[in-house]
Amino acid sequence: MYSFIENEDGDLQFIAFNRLFHARLVTAATDRANEILIGLEEEPISVPLGQALDSNILAQYGPNVPIRMVPIGAARADIYLEMQEAGINTVAIVSRLVVEADVRIVIPFTAVEAHVQTEVPVSIDIIPGGIPQYYFRGSQGHSNQQQLYEGQTVPLPTIPLPQINVNDEN
Repeated sequence: MYSFIENEDGDLQFIAFNRLFHARLVTAATDRANEILIGLEEEPISVPLGQALDSNILAQYGPNVPIRMVPIGAARADIYLEMQEAGINTVAIVSRLVVEADVRIVIPFTAVEAHVQTEVPVSIDIIPGGIPQYYFRGSQGHSNQQQLYEGQTVPLPTIPLPQINVNDEN
């Protein structure tokens, strides 16, 4: 699904999304969704009258009413990527396949249009980064202040990094 490109030290430099895999997955999902939509158009669904009238109390009662779903256009699909923080210098890449379609729900004496959407997780990939020498997480963009209650801020103490001499053999 991804190609990882590393430098000569083995550090991750670049992540490329596999466009061929993307195209095949989106095409297969779109084709299958359109097959299902055509099947729904040919086959009516029966629901109780109370549910067709959107009544919470009478949802399970009444004679069954035939409902047809007619597609409006074709189904659409795409893959969406989301990057999430997964720890210090670690990123999770979440990919989701989103399939959506517009349908007309036809019941006797009325019709309603609806937008139908479903999401299917495709993958979650964890990309670890290097280990930092120190870690600081500022709040609301303040790098040298800590946010307290009621909007008050206080300066954070300065912590110097220890100096390490590489040439010392002690």
